[in-house]
Amino acid sequence: WSPDGTRIAWVNYALGTGEIFAADADGSNKVNLTNNTKEDREPDWSPDGAKIAFTSYRDGGLRQVFVMNADGSSQTRMTYHLCQSYNPLWSPDGTRIAYICGLDEFAEIFVMSADGSSFERLTNNDDPDVAPTWSPDSTRLAYVSGELYDAEIYVVNVDSGAKTRLTNSGSYLREDSSN
Repeated sequence: WSPDGTRIAWVNYALGTGEIFAADADGSNKVNLTNNTKEDREPDWSPDGAKIAFTSYRDGGLRQVFVMNADGSSQTRMTYHLCQSYNPLWSPDGTRIAYICGLDEFAEIFVMSADGSSFERLTNNDDPDVAPTWSPDSTRLAYVSGELYDAEIYVVNVDSGAKTRLTNSGSYLREDSSN
């Protein structure tokens, strides 16, 4: 959903490869935003609704983070890592984008400025670090670190890099469906 709730963006595979589409909330005014021959996916609206971050395999074999205007114009590559860069997520204040860089067991969390001018690696360990989620004040990220049945939740301060382990479960956390 766009932040104002008037539009929705999604990945459509009807054309043979992933393309990012958007439409009004009632399904009208559907438009293909990316219209690319490589797979585009994972759209995420900026907090002001003016831009959409997404990932794409264009420009080579590794998935990278791109940003475009909400109308699909000005598609700009933001990352140039020698790893898969995926799961872009705008900070609530719109100044940064968190993303994952890596391959499965080597996934790490990075943050870049919204204009792509700088980036920083926030995690660096032997376990995969995934599923980043911003705090409402854009100062911290919660994330999952570890293998499927031995994962824990951490919080990292984006500016200082200080990490806090929130769980010590010893097993994968699951939502209790009996509630």
